[in-house]
Amino acid sequence: MITKNVLLAAASNTSSASSMEPLLQRPLGEIISEDVLVAAAGNTSREKDWMELLFQRAPGKTITEDVLVAAISNTYRGNNWMELLLQRAPSIKITEHVLVVAASN
Repeated sequence: MITKNVLLAAASNTSSASSMEPLLQRPLGEIISEDVLVAAAGNTSREKDWMELLFQRAPGKTITEDVLVAAISNTYRGNNWMELLLQRAPSIKITEHVLVVAASN
């Protein structure tokens, strides 16, 4: 059984980019939480298509300020994540905090 903690651990794993793929092939329901999205957005070893799979498994999931901050703080993939997040939610509110983090990177 895949739990939120298993998914969170896999999303945080930077040593094995393929650890999430088998998990994402299963029905995940509501276990794709904000914590999982934050961990995935902050992960420097993930590819854009992997993040797209996450969003396909969680359509309509709200992109929070914490997810945006994790994405923009990601020095390796931040631009890719932000592009994807803005495509998924073009009307997302970019807060002052997100802009401050972006300006400091």
